Amino acid sequence: ILVNVGRVIARKANHKLIEILSALPNKKVTLVIVGDGPERPRLSELATQLGVADRVRLTGHVSETRKLQLLQAADVFASTTLHEGFGLMYLEAMFCGLPIVTYDHGGQRDFLGGGKTGYLVPVNEQAQFQERIYSLLGDPQLLDDYAAYNRELAQEYTIENCALRYERVFAEMLAGTTARSDDAVVEKSAAMRGETSAVLK
Repeated sequence: ILVNVGRVIARKANHKLIEILSALPNKKVTLVIVGDGPERPRLSELATQLGVADRVRLTGHVSETRKLQLLQAADVFASTTLHEGFGLMYLEAMFCGLPIVTYDHGGQRDFLGGGKTGYLVPVNEQAQFQERIYSLLGDPQLLDDYAAYNRELAQEYTIENCALRYERVFAEMLAGTTARSDDAVVEKSAAMRGETSAVLK
């Protein structure tokens, strides 16, 4: 099972996922697209045209509980989105132990990559995208390895850990500002003493 989560809009380019699914040699693979949006009818029509309507599930809007159930039931999180500022959907998938296959473009590059979280594929390289998915689905041990790594990495991005990082950054900035302010006071004081000495002379 391949899964994708997000608004069903043009920028997400979910039609690419349906095209990739239709080209996979393994005809038992199912694609689940979780979310709703204006592109949903178009995706349904495309799935029919490509002969994979029975293997594409367009869930529409679901509850948070149902979303997590669908993520946990899947094998790979796949996304052909053309841009993400960060991509919380990736973290949700990682929390559920899914390897990620997505484009090497957007904010997700900040925490995905290195061959440890899954695969980053050049934009619109559908043949390579397809090959990466196929290799993952054919290697249970590789899926397990990615699952363990992604669950651990995702913990770094919990609300608590992110809040701690912000606190450290703010503390460092405040400490640096105080130090710079103290230095400025000393320099100004020295300059004033110099000016006073010159006048007295």
